[in-house]
Amino acid sequence: MTAKDLKASILQLAIQGKLVPQDPTDEPASVLLARIRDSRVEAANGRATSMKSPRGRGTRPASPPITDDEKPFDIPEGWAWCRLGEVADVLAGYPFEGKGYSKEGVKICGGLIIMPNEIKWQECKRWPTDEGLEDFLLSEGDIVVALDRPWISDGAKVGLIRSQDLPCLLIQRTARIRSKVVLPAYLMLMLKLPMLKQHCNITEMTVPHISHKDIETYSIPLPPLAEQKRIVAKIEELIPMVERYGAVKEQSDALEAALPDAFRKSVLQYAIQGKLVPQDPNDEPASALLAKLSARKEALIKAKKVRKDKPLDCISEDDVPFDIPEGWMWTRLGNLAYKFTDGTHRTPKYSESGVPFISVKNMSAGVLDFSCTKFITQQEHEEIYPRCNPEKGDLLISKVGTTGVPAIVDVDFQFSLFVSVALMKFDQKLLCGKFLYYMICSPLIQEQVQENTRGVGNKNWVIDDARATLFPLPPLAEQKRIVAEVERLLALGERLKVAKT
Repeated sequence: MTAKDLKASILQLAIQGKLVPQDPTDEPASVLLARIRDSRVEAANGRATSMKSPRGRGTRPASPPITDDEKPFDIPEGWAWCRLGEVADVLAGYPFEGKGYSKEGVKICGGLIIMPNEIKWQECKRWPTDEGLEDFLLSEGDIVVALDRPWISDGAKVGLIRSQDLPCLLIQRTARIRSKVVLPAYLMLMLKLPMLKQHCNITEMTVPHISHKDIETYSIPLPPLAEQKRIVAKIEELIPMVERYGAVKEQSDALEAALPDAFRKSVLQYAIQGKLVPQDPNDEPASALLAKLSARKEALIKAKKVRKDKPLDCISEDDVPFDIPEGWMWTRLGNLAYKFTDGTHRTPKYSESGVPFISVKNMSAGVLDFSCTKFITQQEHEEIYPRCNPEKGDLLISKVGTTGVPAIVDVDFQFSLFVSVALMKFDQKLLCGKFLYYMICSPLIQEQVQENTRGVGNKNWVIDDARATLFPLPPLAEQKRIVAEVERLLALGERLKVAKT
């Protein structure tokens, strides 16, 4: 359960009378309501006698009776259903027109500057001179509600007026709720419930808007005053705990979300350091393997099937980031390939059908995706394919944009490559393609990719830097054991991830 769900559950229990015990000696809410109604009748009679009423006020019409449909749950004995306008005065803000002002330094409260549980103040540099404006001055304990854009994720946009906020003036797009007989903190609780949004008639004009009349007719469960105090005290005790729980839950969720990626990185880092599987002294050492790879490449160069590359720098002790097992050997990625190149550097003329033309967009997920590929004509393909000729089992590596993502060619048909993709051809009898794939994904190689990727917008990992990538090579037999263990562990990680969800 999230902190938000837990908080909503606590508030729901509170308004149903299930959060704190009832006390039969408490004055029932029905008596409280009767006293409020009597005081309002007296106030209305007094206004009629004096023939003078506050700005915008007349005789308050009787509240419509609350139907059973407006009572979504049962309430305890001693509670009562009522409309919010029966227990509080609801007043819409002053129509602020920007003229006829004289006094400085008064804060104004408008609906657009009410934030979740707080108010952002603006200064009124000139003071309105209209008569009856005192009705719109806010007092400590008043609640202000946004009428425009009124909702946030956990209820209405409301704020509570405190002593340090005064003096301040209520302006348009805002309503004030004032009650001397119901705790402001309890009313704030009622305004955070989904019931209010369901009750209000939200108009969708320029901005979403509700009327202060909707707030007046909002039906609420009213407990005795003493129980209101107990409810508020219990909520103030529980909510900080919920917030602490929420912070811990967020950290836990973030850690859990990061675990699959961290687990994968850890597995691949152990693999590339020779710590994932035991070594076998009977394996042919990597030095002999590199000699065979070099001889194979020299033969292809002599046969003029591949071009001779620029020599790569020797590896010094300062270059080596960690020790590797006996039988392994540090080398560079370019030494493992007999051909290391990239796709055509010119944008071809695309056709509706023909030969697939692969760019970095078709392999950014680590696998080749031909579902949304572009096409070039057979003639253009034949012109560019001899220089960069991907075949089944070869390794492709992204080198522009998202760099360093490998993909193994797993199709038998021909296709062409754009410059954003590098092609690494190697002797598949001497090297394990899946081992190269996983090791390129490892932290050691990916750190080198990021260090050597150039540019800001259109990032590029140039071929010379890719060839120079430092690479620890184990014997071929160990490569295969490493691949088997990596795939076993990664599959286990995926099963655990699925089980969590």
